[in-house]
Amino acid sequence: MRVPRSKSRVVFLLFACFAAAQEPSVFHSGTRLVEVDVVVRDKYGPVKGLTKDDFALFDCKWSERNQYNSFAPCKVKRQPLEVFREIDSAISQGSAPLVTPRPGAVSNRVDSDGQPLASPTVVLIDLLNTPFELKGYARDRIIHFMQKIGEGNSGKNRIALYSLGRSLHVLQDFTDDPKKLIKAVANVDFAEIGADPYGDTRLDLTEDAVKTIIRHTAGVPGRKNLVWIAQDFPFDPLYRPPVVRNLLGQANFAVYPVKVRLLVIPNITGPTFHASRAMRDLIVAEGMRKLGESLGGTAFNDAEDALDAVRTAEDDAKNYYVLGFYPAEKDLDGKTHQLTLDVSKRVAAKHDLVLTYRQEYLASKPGSAIPDDRPSVEAIFSSPLNVTAIGLAANVVANQLQVSVNLGDLQLRQENGRSVGSFQVVVRFERKVDGILKATDPVTQTVPISFAAGQVQDYGLVTQPIPPGMQPSTAHIVVQDTANAAAGSLRVPIP
Repeated sequence: MRVPRSKSRVVFLLFACFAAAQEPSVFHSGTRLVEVDVVVRDKYGPVKGLTKDDFALFDCKWSERNQYNSFAPCKVKRQPLEVFREIDSAISQGSAPLVTPRPGAVSNRVDSDGQPLASPTVVLIDLLNTPFELKGYARDRIIHFMQKIGEGNSGKNRIALYSLGRSLHVLQDFTDDPKKLIKAVANVDFAEIGADPYGDTRLDLTEDAVKTIIRHTAGVPGRKNLVWIAQDFPFDPLYRPPVVRNLLGQANFAVYPVKVRLLVIPNITGPTFHASRAMRDLIVAEGMRKLGESLGGTAFNDAEDALDAVRTAEDDAKNYYVLGFYPAEKDLDGKTHQLTLDVSKRVAAKHDLVLTYRQEYLASKPGSAIPDDRPSVEAIFSSPLNVTAIGLAANVVANQLQVSVNLGDLQLRQENGRSVGSFQVVVRFERKVDGILKATDPVTQTVPISFAAGQVQDYGLVTQPIPPGMQPSTAHIVVQDTANAAAGSLRVPIP
């Protein structure tokens, strides 16, 4: 469907407000903040009330690590902790949502129940990386898991349920309603177990799904958890360099792998298959353990334990410490660095002390870590999930689409005492005709930003006329920062 551009002109209104005295900002040129979430437990549960002086965080380059045991402690350079805070509730400290949406408005940082997102837990049922012979067992265990997931729910952590087959499917986006999660199981297409793609194609599909999940949670505050249910996990160096692990580590995702075990191997495959399958299971199990440990989570050895994995992730998100440092620019070699955490003697003396934290990070300059993780506008339009790195809220008023853009999420530069930058807005209107999605040509506009020092630019308001005569059901919005390609997207129902 085409809409004449003369009838789809975009009008932009920028609002600014003067702020009270602000603390001076500290800018770190050419480097990025590395944040590490640390869970500290002893025999009595979470250890609370620790201070910055109770932690020491060490950084090791790849060449400095133990080449025979890459997870052995390595204490070469102690990093100064420039960020420290304790999180002791499910609603983590962090940036608030864009604005409180007006009645009838929607936001990409508010869940389907109208609640702000914080400390999200994603449950990924990975049918792509689960062999066909596990179909019955996986289905039974997952259904059992979903029936139990509502028991003891705190009502604070939001859970999203996705499945991965030949593509990523949204079974239920973030909610704390157990009834919605149980109902979502009916939408799992178990026929996609043992899906057709193999080799690099299967890995590409997995990487794309992980990138989509990361973009969906990029602007959500708090600890991010991924409970990943599968039989094989595509992070093993035997496949190719661990892109998936690097992506999750860079996004500060804690990962809780859950293995779907093959309990009975069909006899028709013969003893050779028995041995190779058993050996492969051992390799995968060890890889799972390392994946969980290296990304601040815990591995679980059977789909029966999926509920325990979710509960563990939720508990970890309620009580943890955030440590942050800025690596020296000369140390940003584009390679994976190892992190080793030490605690003070008074903490180390506690009974059955357990420290959980991510043990690696990719030491690269902003924008150079993984170039292909920046999606095109076309890729964002085709994604099943909204992107949240830039906060958006929108509603329809008098046949006009009104969109608020959180300018605090943009990368601005200082020029002659002014904060300067720009963002691009792309809007298209969609509806389904006989099950086929029809959309208008996207309308694109670049919006400049410039305001004086001492002002705080709150948000930009974008208004877009709804095309007459089309009767669209949805407005699809993409906003992208022209400086660093950070993006936000939102689907807005049109009454």
